[in-house]
Amino acid sequence: GAKYCHSRILRDLNDKLRLIFGLISAGSGKPAAVASTVLNQLTTDKINAGGSKKRIMEKNRLVLHIHDKEVSFLCFFPVFLSIDCGETGNHLDRFGINWVGDDGYIKTGKATQVRNSGIYAPELNSLRYFPSQKKSCYVIRGVNRGRKHMVRAHFFYGNYDGKSSPPSFNLQFDGNHWASVTTSSSISYNWEVIYAPKRDNISVCVAQTSPDQIPFISALKIREFELGMYETVDREVLLLNPRRRAFGTKDGVR
Repeated sequence: GAKYCHSRILRDLNDKLRLIFGLISAGSGKPAAVASTVLNQLTTDKINAGGSKKRIMEKNRLVLHIHDKEVSFLCFFPVFLSIDCGETGNHLDRFGINWVGDDGYIKTGKATQVRNSGIYAPELNSLRYFPSQKKSCYVIRGVNRGRKHMVRAHFFYGNYDGKSSPPSFNLQFDGNHWASVTTSSSISYNWEVIYAPKRDNISVCVAQTSPDQIPFISALKIREFELGMYETVDREVLLLNPRRRAFGTKDGVR
C-alpha cells in the first residue's frame, strides 16, 4: 500500500536511508545493498530506469520497483508552482522561474491570448476564460496541510474578446470568498492570500456574479513558506495582501 512521507524527510541523508531501508526490508532479501543503491539514485534528478530498479514519479506518488517488487508512497514536496493560465508546455521567465501550462490543473474553460499584449510579462499575454460555467476551479494537489502557503492570482483582461468591456467577478480559495475582482484593458491586477491549508490540496475558483460578466484568470502562483515565516498564534488566521512594492528599485523582483 501507499506510505506517506514529507519532503523534508527526503532531504536528510540519514532519514532517507532509514525510510528507504524500512520500506525495502519488508520485501527484499538484501535490503541494505538495495537501499544504498536506491538512496544514491534518489539524491539525483536523473534516474536510470533500466535493470531491476527504477523510480516513477507521477504527481506526488513515488513508486519504487525493486527486484520486481513495487513499493509506493506519497511525498508532499514544498510547493513552488507558477501556472501560466491558458498556455501549454513549460518556459522559464527572465528570473529563471519555471512556468507550467494549466491543463493539468483544470479541465474547463477556453484558452486565448490578449489583444493588448506586450504591456506586461509574457505570462500575462494568455488567459483562460469561462463562458459556460458559473464557477470554475483550479486544484493544486499534494500540498503540506497546516503549513503557510502564499497563493497569488493575476488578472489582465487586455481586451482579449475585442469588446473593451472588462468584467468583474468573485475570487475564492478553498471555498472561501477571497475578493471581488475588477479588471482592466490596460492594467493588471493581482490578489494574494497567505494561509495554512486544512487539506492536502488548494483550490482557487473564479465565480460569475452576473450573466454578462465572464470570469477569467491569467496566472497563478503558489509558494509554501519555510517554518517560521508569516507564523501566527492562531493557525486559522489568514493574511490578505493586496499589493507588494519593492521600493528603491526600477526592476521587478520575484
